[in-house]
Amino acid sequence: SVADRALKSTSQFTSHLYDDGTYISRDAAVRLISCAYAYRMTSLQKYLDKALQDIKDVCVLETWGHEDSYLDVGELSAAVAITYDWIYDSMSEALRGTVVNALKTLALETSREDQWWYRRAGNWNQVCNSGLVCSAVAIYEHCPQLAQEVIDDAISTNRVAVEGIYAPDGAYPEGPTYWSFGAIFQTLMLTVFEDVFGTDYGISSAPGFLDTGLFKVFARGPNNMQFNYADSGLSATSAYPLFYFAYKRNDPSLLYAELKFLDEASYRNSGHKCYMIIPLKYAMRMNLEGVTGMDEKFYAAQGNVPLMMCRSGWEDDDDYLGIKGGKDGDLHGHMDGGSFVYYDEGLQWAMDVEHESYDNIRPPIHAMGGKLFDMSQTSLRWKLFRMHSRQHNTLTVNDKDHNVNAFVEMVSTENTPSRMGATFDLTPLFDGDLAKAERTAALCDDEYLEIKDVLKAPAGRSAHVRWTLMTKATPTVTSDGITLVSGSFRKKLQTQGGKVTYKIWSSDINDYDNILMKDGKPIESPLDSDISICGYEIDIPAGAELTLVTTMKQY
Repeated sequence: SVADRALKSTSQFTSHLYDDGTYISRDAAVRLISCAYAYRMTSLQKYLDKALQDIKDVCVLETWGHEDSYLDVGELSAAVAITYDWIYDSMSEALRGTVVNALKTLALETSREDQWWYRRAGNWNQVCNSGLVCSAVAIYEHCPQLAQEVIDDAISTNRVAVEGIYAPDGAYPEGPTYWSFGAIFQTLMLTVFEDVFGTDYGISSAPGFLDTGLFKVFARGPNNMQFNYADSGLSATSAYPLFYFAYKRNDPSLLYAELKFLDEASYRNSGHKCYMIIPLKYAMRMNLEGVTGMDEKFYAAQGNVPLMMCRSGWEDDDDYLGIKGGKDGDLHGHMDGGSFVYYDEGLQWAMDVEHESYDNIRPPIHAMGGKLFDMSQTSLRWKLFRMHSRQHNTLTVNDKDHNVNAFVEMVSTENTPSRMGATFDLTPLFDGDLAKAERTAALCDDEYLEIKDVLKAPAGRSAHVRWTLMTKATPTVTSDGITLVSGSFRKKLQTQGGKVTYKIWSSDINDYDNILMKDGKPIESPLDSDISICGYEIDIPAGAELTLVTTMKQY
């Protein structure tokens, strides 16, 4: 079990940082909460002893983080508060005092400083407010005025953040991986509010919030591959908060895939596995026998990141399509306006390459005077190979960067038995290099992909357009398109409507000099050897408008 593995972790927490500079917060949370829970369920002394030792060690530290790492304060304060509540009767008066002092000085009082995340609609607001609320509730009687201030600020600022994140249809701007991070702490805080005060102060009624479970379910493609836009990983893993949303919506079908994860390693190995308390609480209130997948196969959402996701069915060999708009320069964004993914037979025919580990790229970027999460137009972030439009399934015009402040709008959707898709206006991305750029992505007859690009060059000059496909299939240029082979499966990529030149570009980062380099070498690790980059180029004469229809069909 998670608690038994925690027992084997014999190292003591002597700083809020490990020797390599990483934070202890997540490891400490797993050890604290899992052992406290195991003790409550079994009454075995070994779990209590471990929880007592770890909470003492954490609560005598000088700090749990600072402004650049306040997420760690949020995570640690939630873990300490929950553990304090669960083993309170087994703690000495001296240890109780140590814990109360730590929650007060290291969490609640530090929140009274000018914390920018109070004003941010993103996962920082959710995580930090949640941890602080847990702390305020846990030690309310010791500092009622301070605790009430923290609770009041959480209610007011989190309500605004939730409206900004999820409205109007539930999509999460920072992608499906960060959805889980934010939603774990969001649902934890709302559960605390409901259990302690009998209300969540209307936060759950914010537009789109109770629809966000649908977003997470549709972001999971076949074979556990998710629509991994922004800084999300490809592999779909456990999503504990789905139990909250299934209960609140009275819709167990949201858990069709999630229930399968119960027997897989992702539930035991998640970095937030200690918060399995959330699904346990809500699972007990539902009948989960015979849960089936939902009938709906189409999901579209407006908001900060407009997107459409659809599928031919809910099994691993079904077709899946996702396409997104929004602003490239939003937090965790890439130059991927108009980018899409397409999966079939459990294979990545059109893929979003996973981002590089922050630990690998953050230090060299900072050494060059930049910041990884500087989302401005001139940021070094856009020099990263994996971040640029040339390495996403979108358009690059005149070999220029996207305008990262431009907003790609979803202008229409279609959902019929023969065609599911959406149309996006990419024009603002290109700063006048195209007078019109309209992209429609559609899954046709539940069996093939169609991408239609309506492109118009400005009156005074021509436009050179690159159409990119990142794929796990092996491409070969032929006289009439590109063949794509993956194992025993074959598809043909063809474009009608203009004289295109089909291309295969190098996927070796070392072949490029327009990316972020240090000492003459790319700071990013190589792409997987089975990733290929292909597509086409076309020159559009000044003032001309072309409708280019690209299909990918099995043959």
